Amino acid sequence: MDYGAGLRGYFPNPNQRGKSYVRQTRFEGSTRYVRAAIVKTLLTKKHLSARGLLDILKSNPLITPYITSGKWKKILATLAKDRILVYNNKQWKIAENE
Repeated sequence: MDYGAGLRGYFPNPNQRGKSYVRQTRFEGSTRYVRAAIVKTLLTKKHLSARGLLDILKSNPLITPYITSGKWKKILATLAKDRILVYNNKQWKIAENE
């Protein structure tokens, strides 16, 4: 057993005392979850239209609130701005290394 792992039961986490310590939000149902689902889908399908991507994402109940509110389009735009996705010939795809 690791010495630090053994101390874990006796002392609280010292990082939690810092001013900048913030606990990360839940992953399921978050914007990060939707981004990951989009990227994962495009990694398997190579390229999809917005309608095709929407049809695949609709099957996940954690993503449907983002679809009904229209936030999924903003997430696509953010992924394009971050140069993770490319929109070309009415198709979304993973950006190539350049």
